[in-house]
Amino acid sequence: MTYVLNNKHIPGFCWNNKFYCFTVLAFGLSSAPYLFTKCLRPIVKYWRENGVDIVLYIDDGLGMGKNKQEASECSSFVKTSLLEAGFLINMDKSIFEPVQCLEWLGLVWNSSDFSISISDRRIENTITSLVAVLNDFPNFTARTLSQSWVTCITSSMTRYLHWAIENRVKVDLKLILECPDCVFDELSFWLNNILRLNRKHLAGHSFPHVVVYSDASNVAAGANSIGIDSNIFHQMWTLQESIQSSTWRELQAILLALMSFKNCLRNKCVRWHTDNNNCVFIVQKGSTEVHLQEIAMNIFKLCSKLNITLDVVWIPRSEILKLIIFKK
Repeated sequence: MTYVLNNKHIPGFCWNNKFYCFTVLAFGLSSAPYLFTKCLRPIVKYWRENGVDIVLYIDDGLGMGKNKQEASECSSFVKTSLLEAGFLINMDKSIFEPVQCLEWLGLVWNSSDFSISISDRRIENTITSLVAVLNDFPNFTARTLSQSWVTCITSSMTRYLHWAIENRVKVDLKLILECPDCVFDELSFWLNNILRLNRKHLAGHSFPHVVVYSDASNVAAGANSIGIDSNIFHQMWTLQESIQSSTWRELQAILLALMSFKNCLRNKCVRWHTDNNNCVFIVQKGSTEVHLQEIAMNIFKLCSKLNITLDVVWIPRSEILKLIIFKK
């Protein structure tokens, strides 16, 4: 995209009584993606109004169809409209022939088995980086940890790594680790499991196989499952456990119930209901509290080992009626 010829003198600045005009977009690195996206909104709207299922991220687009013929027709329509609008298409990087597996935005999208995964190239780079860091542990810098491989790792299992980066003195200085064993465990976990955990299947996640309700008080914890079997879990707290925070008790209840129900939850998609909103966040993102983060990591590792897809959601306390009897 170029400026209108008569308006080229407008973007500029004055310095030392002289006016300088920009030959390219001012502050382009930060503003160009936003402006380009805004300019493409009308054409994206035009495509969608004509029945094309497409999503665009800056200049990278992904379209789809119900079958190969429909996808081919949509592809031809998009290609023709881009050329008519004056866009220059990079044919070497574009795929206009319908396929069922391609790489887009660093992820491999597979419509044959409805899955997404990180590309082999990035996985190989990740493993190489992990091996290098572990071999030199703990003599590494924030710049090393901030490399691109970190972006493919979930928040809950990189909490201590993020702490190390956030508490750095300088990006190129050796990090001071408050919990070196925890950092080492996180790095080792991903080195050993990244290949196994890479692929994520999308089909069926909207319809959980099992629904579980759990609750905890300062006296006991309880849970029951609805779906395959109506299993019941109940445990009294020790004196030391009873004085822990309500968030700790609710998280521990989830972990203990998972361990109790593991045989019927293996390879299942589970929707877990709790009346503690903090638990939802901690299971998904981790916690800055070491004792809570430890439980979150144990939940993650258990689900990973048993191939359990866990979706923890919050519901009002009044709706967990089935567990009241277990707490008394």
